[in-house]
Amino acid sequence: MSNFDYNGMPKYAKDAISGTSQYEWRSVAYAAPVVADVDYYVAAFEPTADNEWYDIADADLLQNRPDVFRNITVTKVDANSSFSVWVKVFGIDQFGNEQIEVLRAVAGELTIVGQPAWSYVSKIQYKASGTIDGGSDTVSIGIGDVLGLPRQIGDDTAYEDVRRLISDAASSPVDELASANTVISKEFSTVECVDNDPDGTKVYFVELQPTPPSDGGVLPVRPRGHIITTTN
Repeated sequence: MSNFDYNGMPKYAKDAISGTSQYEWRSVAYAAPVVADVDYYVAAFEPTADNEWYDIADADLLQNRPDVFRNITVTKVDANSSFSVWVKVFGIDQFGNEQIEVLRAVAGELTIVGQPAWSYVSKIQYKASGTIDGGSDTVSIGIGDVLGLPRQIGDDTAYEDVRRLISDAASSPVDELASANTVISKEFSTVECVDNDPDGTKVYFVELQPTPPSDGGVLPVRPRGHIITTTN
């Protein structure tokens, strides 16, 4: 069963998005996000390396929505470290804004981990250059371990805004904020529990109280159509 309703919002987070005050307490629970899947969106394919952009056919785009707000990954098999690939993803972030992310993996790089979270992927393009080892070199496009928050968090107070972050498998809750390996992105309003990545069994509970920006203004609104470039 999908954790999204028909508007693409997480069922558990809808009240968090429609709250009247951006500084009130808000919480969201992600019910057992699946394990990261390298070919969730596009199964391994052999790219054409002529430095031209190609659309991934609709029939080859296996999914349009992740199970919960989460990031995208690009995985290569590059037997001779001989080709580079760019993947351009079009869609919607967790706040309903249009976004584009360009992920680049140069020759020898095998995995690129995307930065923003996605609620919907409408189109994917790629281009490649270099030499393809036919029959072995491939590109796959999937989902990663970075989970998107349902509200934006402050400009310089990311770790204060996320008041509680719990992963829970088989009624064994873990305080992820106590781990130095937990990553919270104020730019993309995402979290990654590096020590306890999604595996299809854990529930993640996040409690937020966004604080006003230090200049006394309002939280920034991410622009529609913003473009993110992701490289290693």
